[in-house]
Amino acid sequence: MTTKCSKKYDPELSSRQFGVELSRLTSEERAVPQLVEKLINYIEMHGLYTEGIYRKSGSTNKIKELRQGLDTGQTFAIF
Repeated sequence: MTTKCSKKYDPELSSRQFGVELSRLTSEERAVPQLVEKLINYIEMHGLYTEGIYRKSGSTNKIKELRQGLDTGQTFAIF
């Protein structure tokens, strides 16, 4: 017996990181989404010694730009 997913595969959504079910970003081999691992690694390598990294909100426009880039599969220098 086979079951089909109620939602059709949408190639436009395949690289999205935000607004998708967590199960789409994890697997048996990867319990934590790759993006989360990359962000944690970056903060550990560069941000822990930066004053205010956890106390100051980021620019709304920059956050929106980064989210859109990550959802479309764009690569960034920090990764």
